[in-house]
Amino acid sequence: MEWRIIVPVLCLIGFLPVPGNAADNSTTNSTTNSTTAFEFNIVFHINDTFNETYSNMADNNTITLKNKIITEVSQVYTPLKNFQRFDILQFRNGSIVVDGKLYFNSSDSKPSLANLTQILNNGNFTFKLLTNLTSITEVTTTAANTSTTTQAVTTSAGIAVYNLTFKMTGNFTNDLSNMSSSAATNLTNFVVGQLDQVFKGFKSHKRTFVRQFRNGSIVVDGKLYFNSSDSKPSVANLTQILNNGNFTFKLLTNLTSITEVTTTAANTSTTTQAVTTSAGIAVYNLTFKMTGNFTNDLSNMSSSAATNLTNFVVGQLDGVFKNFKSYKRTFIRQFRNGSIIVDAGVEFDKVSSPSATELAKALADGVRNGVVKLPIDTQTIQVTDSTGFTANKSPVLASMLTALWMTLASLLLSAVMH
Repeated sequence: MEWRIIVPVLCLIGFLPVPGNAADNSTTNSTTNSTTAFEFNIVFHINDTFNETYSNMADNNTITLKNKIITEVSQVYTPLKNFQRFDILQFRNGSIVVDGKLYFNSSDSKPSLANLTQILNNGNFTFKLLTNLTSITEVTTTAANTSTTTQAVTTSAGIAVYNLTFKMTGNFTNDLSNMSSSAATNLTNFVVGQLDQVFKGFKSHKRTFVRQFRNGSIVVDGKLYFNSSDSKPSVANLTQILNNGNFTFKLLTNLTSITEVTTTAANTSTTTQAVTTSAGIAVYNLTFKMTGNFTNDLSNMSSSAATNLTNFVVGQLDGVFKNFKSYKRTFIRQFRNGSIIVDAGVEFDKVSSPSATELAKALADGVRNGVVKLPIDTQTIQVTDSTGFTANKSPVLASMLTALWMTLASLLLSAVMH
């Protein structure tokens, strides 16, 4: 069923309209990494006033702005015959900061950073570009950076996966929150290279992946992958090897956490170790399961499918949690298999933060009432606060109308991803 048919049906039964047509972007961004030889991070500033709605990539105004900028920037790079596409990851304040990526295939020589920068700065746009603030950096394809294209090994047969969290001394900067920034990319490559040297002593070790950096000093959330065809390493052994590792950075060994990822329903609790709070901010871990077909590209958070799904899910959750006046933002850490498991973080001002129980109830009520246009299995909703307390909420879906909504929401979710 076409999503353009689904949306009018939803409107007829009295629900809120679907935000934007996020599914449209998946058609223009369908190129996979298998044909992309060259990839560049691109950051530029537009001389205009930042609207807070631009932080929500599923907002109608944001989608309109995104499509406009993608169209105009793509036009200036189209003369490069191996140009593939330009995509926008997020907007930030100051005036309007655009974080994006440029993709080129290998049919021609790799464009230089100087040439790409010159083309952008000389572009004829309807918006005002602050050319002195343009930044373009190449995404390298060294062994340390293979995490950008090989994430599909998660929890597949023959693979043992471990969540890894540790703290290293250092000054956390805001650009480390953006995993596509130059600072985050460089630190990722550095950390992965160091960890690979330590864990390569296991002949079954496949790779190390950094999922995110967080404040305090610098908290690293990542994953370790091993072939299970050989003996599986124990959590105790991995922790000991990590704590005794010879790194060029300072590891705070008393704050190391390694947990094995299982593929059972109990796996919804494996991300609770990632709750730390910066000053004045209360962070909650949110996990739930949605009906839908999990595809390998959802394991790669930089893929088009994962980006589209992230924008859609965050937009829906924003609609629920914004009713709490202390609400700041929701972010997606990862998608996992079974059907589609969502691991997210929700932030509030600490001085007036709600309880985990209140958040779980608000989301479950949103699903039950059709405010949340996501096919969430409410029995799987878990909200964990910074003390480790986990709240669950699973109201009964009591009406045929709600059952119809869940079916339509599942179809809409599939349309957004594809």
